[in-house]
Amino acid sequence: MSGFFVRICPLRPLLLSFQNSSRTLCSVQPAPPSTPTNIDEAYLSSSKIDIENIFLSKRVQQLLCDLTCKDVNQVFASRMKEYSPPQYKLLTDKQFEEEMEKAMRKVDELTQMPPVLRKRKPCQRILRRDPELQGLHTTNFVFTDVSFGYHEHDRPIVVREPDGTLRTASWEERERMLQTYLATPGREIELPKMFTEPHLTSVLDDGKYVFVLDRACLQFEPNSEQYLGVTQRVYAHLMETGKFDELRSTRHFGPMCFYYAVTHQCDPLILSLLKSGRLTSNGTLKIRPPLS
Repeated sequence: MSGFFVRICPLRPLLLSFQNSSRTLCSVQPAPPSTPTNIDEAYLSSSKIDIENIFLSKRVQQLLCDLTCKDVNQVFASRMKEYSPPQYKLLTDKQFEEEMEKAMRKVDELTQMPPVLRKRKPCQRILRRDPELQGLHTTNFVFTDVSFGYHEHDRPIVVREPDGTLRTASWEERERMLQTYLATPGREIELPKMFTEPHLTSVLDDGKYVFVLDRACLQFEPNSEQYLGVTQRVYAHLMETGKFDELRSTRHFGPMCFYYAVTHQCDPLILSLLKSGRLTSNGTLKIRPPLS
């Protein structure tokens, strides 16, 4: 087996010897998906509506920001974090105005909405087939180029299957390898149980919507099936309970309103806005793109 080479166009020559590999070698078994997978059709295809361009348009962004209603007290509400004693300062009027401007910039930063994207397409691609390698092993071997200078989406990662097929890694395999060698702080290799049933429903029943959505933004890519499944499960639970104000003045209120508008489920939210006297916001909630 030593001295066996394969050249791949976007990759440097890979030494595929199982004993003397110049690249990182790892044997993995793919884990079955266990997060919610009920995703609305609009988030799977652009055949009826292009949610990405609509969401990113300036008009829709402004409408969603208006709907969010940035309440400073709620934006800076206490969170579960390490305790730090308050600081007191004596300021002039000018310094006070500067601090207020700094605080408002912080509000804009904390309420920056996560992107709304369609589900990503599979990225696996067959590079070559080597039937002479069939049967040598019973598991997949993943080769990861850990050289500096690559963006995480461009980093070469290939998989050798037991039947001798050499292919590019799937999204799940890529994320697992990237988290192994180039870890994103706060993201776990193993799927947190809070995103699986019945744990997810239990957390949502406790009203921890912001916690789940914040954690999903950290754990998943915004166009992954896991992220879309979890976030839309949260929106469905909010629809059942009517506790829409739990997300008000957070970065998740805009994407929630956008989801209800796109999927034609605005009525309960409109009723909630009417009951709370937010007629201006109710008038704003008319971003219902035509499906033609």
